[in-house]
Amino acid sequence: MDRIRTISKQLFLDMDGVLSDFGTAVIRHYSLPVELYELDSWWKIIDIYCETYEGKTVNDFWNGFDYLFWVNIPKTKECDTILAMVEQYKPVLLTTCSSKRDGSSAAGKLTWIAKYLPDYYADGRYFIGASDKSVVSGENKVLIDDSQDNYNNWWRKGGEGILVPRPWNLMGDKVDVLEVIYEQLENIMEEEY
Repeated sequence: MDRIRTISKQLFLDMDGVLSDFGTAVIRHYSLPVELYELDSWWKIIDIYCETYEGKTVNDFWNGFDYLFWVNIPKTKECDTILAMVEQYKPVLLTTCSSKRDGSSAAGKLTWIAKYLPDYYADGRYFIGASDKSVVSGENKVLIDDSQDNYNNWWRKGGEGILVPRPWNLMGDKVDVLEVIYEQLENIMEEEY
């Protein structure tokens, strides 16, 4: 008879692309002529922005988001189900900020957490950092993220990861996003002995 025991692991949960629908918000904000889930690379949004607005640069793209943009990003359609799925592990929200120097990204994301995830806000279960999430990776630390780069870097630093299927990562062909997350979560957070 197999027995299951819970491993003491810390779970980190990405915001943009997993809980908050950053890509769709960007497309609407800039009125870009593309559907998010048609893209095989998230970064093509920036290329489309630069093509749509001739003369604009990558810096213009990132600097075009003010505080209210970050606050008003909608939740992903899977957000509430993902949160219910992981709540037993008391995850910490892990997000990064754009390089915009006025602080609107960090302040907006903090307000987004307070608005949509008040329990996480009240409990202080969030970490808003610089661009490299893997600085908090390590043994017994698990990241749920939609970015292939974040996922790969997390593993390289000794952590474990769950890649949320999106067209812009290697899991993009998986149809049932929630089933994939659930199965990987069960495998990583529990072990047989």
